[in-house]
Amino acid sequence: MEKILRSDISLDDVVPNIAIMLQNNVARFGEKEIFCERTPESDFNCVNWKDFYSDVLKIASNLRSAGVEKQDKVVLFCPNSLNMLKTEMAIMASGAIAVPIFAYFKRNTAELLIHHADAKYLIIDGPTQFSQLGADLGLKKIWTFNEIHSVQGIKLTSFSDLLSTGEDLIDAVYFDADPDEICIPQAPWVHQNAFS
Repeated sequence: MEKILRSDISLDDVVPNIAIMLQNNVARFGEKEIFCERTPESDFNCVNWKDFYSDVLKIASNLRSAGVEKQDKVVLFCPNSLNMLKTEMAIMASGAIAVPIFAYFKRNTAELLIHHADAKYLIIDGPTQFSQLGADLGLKKIWTFNEIHSVQGIKLTSFSDLLSTGEDLIDAVYFDADPDEICIPQAPWVHQNAFS
C-alpha cells in the first residue's frame, strides 16, 4: 500500500512568471532587503526589493535596446553577485534565456559551453573571465561587470550601460509570459536553482 504524505499548510497560487513574481514582491516587501554581499572593504552592500526591481527593469530595457530578444540566450560567465542576480532576473523577465556557467572555467570549457548554448550575448565579470575567451565567439555583444584595460580588439560594453535609465521600462518585461515558456535552459551543465 502506497502512503502519501500531505501537509496541513496550503500553498499560495503559483506565480505564473518571473516578472509577476518580482512585481508582487515589490508590492509586499518594498523596503525589505532582498540581498546583501560583502564588499572588498568588508562592509555589506544591501539592496531592497524596490531598488532591486528598478535595476532589473533598467537592465531588461537596455538589453532589449541592445537587441536581446525573447528566447535569445545570454551566457553569464561570472561569480555569484548582486549584479549577476539582477541581470539573471532581467534576462528571464524579458523573455530571454539566462545561461549561467561556472565563473572559473578554463578557455576550452567556457568556449565549448558558450557555443553549445548557441548564445548570442555574453556577460563576464572581468579580467579573469576575459582571459579565458578567444576572439571568435560569434557573439553580438559582450558586457563586463568590471573594467578591463587590455581588450585585444574585442569590443566590450560596461555593465553600467545596462543600469542607465532606459525607455519603456515596464514594457521591457513580459507579465503575460506563459508559465510553460522556456526561461531556463534544460541542460545538465547549467544550474537551475536561480533562487537559491
